[in-house]
Amino acid sequence: MEQKNWSRVRELVGYQRYDSPEEFKLLNQIWELDRIFTNYLLPQHKLVSKTRHGAKVTQVHDRPTTPHQRAVAHPAVRKIPVIRLNVEFKKIRMMALSQQILELTGGLEKLSVAKSRAIDPAGEEGSAMNQLLRGDFHLRQRIKVPGGIDMTQQVDTPLAYLFVTG
Repeated sequence: MEQKNWSRVRELVGYQRYDSPEEFKLLNQIWELDRIFTNYLLPQHKLVSKTRHGAKVTQVHDRPTTPHQRAVAHPAVRKIPVIRLNVEFKKIRMMALSQQILELTGGLEKLSVAKSRAIDPAGEEGSAMNQLLRGDFHLRQRIKVPGGIDMTQQVDTPLAYLFVTG
């Protein structure tokens, strides 16, 4: 599947190769849970207009709303689908959903690492999401040093800490 770097797919499952039936089964479970998460709980900006004045491009976005909210508010959607969407939305337990996704991605990572260790004894680091949860990612910030030199410096705060507290 082609996508932007670090979009939902790679964010959830990392960059490993998944080709066994067990991995395929876990991936399908992850995609179903992520569909619920993305469509009901993840607000998104939609581009309303784009204007160009010479080299400058100005983009105007609407306020962030979830695809569920957009569908319910759309005048062409009939009442029965809206009722079904709202019933499904009321059944969602956000923390349980995210915990299920984390458990499945952890299981997927274990399968992939076990498979890769059988091929390559060095193993792999694991998916980006699991590295994030372990606190293995650190921010890198650009700083300007007197004299106009840009430098990159590692910040010791784990990125997961910033998501929780920031």
